[in-house]
Amino acid sequence: MHPNPTFHSHDHAKDIAFVRARGFGTLVMNGDPVPMVAHVPVLLSEDGREVLIHLVRSNPIARSLKAPGRHGSR
Repeated sequence: MHPNPTFHSHDHAKDIAFVRARGFGTLVMNGDPVPMVAHVPVLLSEDGREVLIHLVRSNPIARSLKAPGRHGSR
């Protein structure tokens, strides 16, 4: 999130509704030597605290998360 208060939302229900209505997002990860970006389908847990995404195995971000020393998920 950008640190400028103008870009902060305090209406979490509205934020959750926004994500659910889109169902699609951009995942950005710091890579070496450049950032990695992927467009991903997005699902939120019932309470909106957990974000579930899908990456194909061949995606560089997915491969990076599976690398030794990284904490990949599901």
